[in-house]
Amino acid sequence: LYEAMSKRDVAALRAFSDANPDFEWQPSPYELDPSVKRGGRKTLAYSQELFESFDQLETEVREVIALGPEAAIFRVHHRVRGAASGVEVERDEAHLWMKKDGRIASLREFATVEEARECALRS
Repeated sequence: LYEAMSKRDVAALRAFSDANPDFEWQPSPYELDPSVKRGGRKTLAYSQELFESFDQLETEVREVIALGPEAAIFRVHHRVRGAASGVEVERDEAHLWMKKDGRIASLREFATVEEARECALRS
């Protein structure tokens, strides 16, 4: 998903959505719209909104922390540039990925690994 987002590969994002139709994406609370995006169409639409907002959108995975067969935390570094403003911003996040019934069920974005780990323990 990170590579597809960085390359703006809509076909790959659509394939991901088709393979994981119940996928939920919970953006960071620091996003303009932090509401949960549920289902393939909503997550694909959210990706396209990000493409419109940012003319540069890159994510580098810096570490993967396995939490068992159903969850992992990806420590990532984002680099974005506003399409209208040209302002460049970099930020680190912790992404909690969860699986259910062999499919990717959710992505939840957090500021820290500790927050992501606490959420995983509650799930």
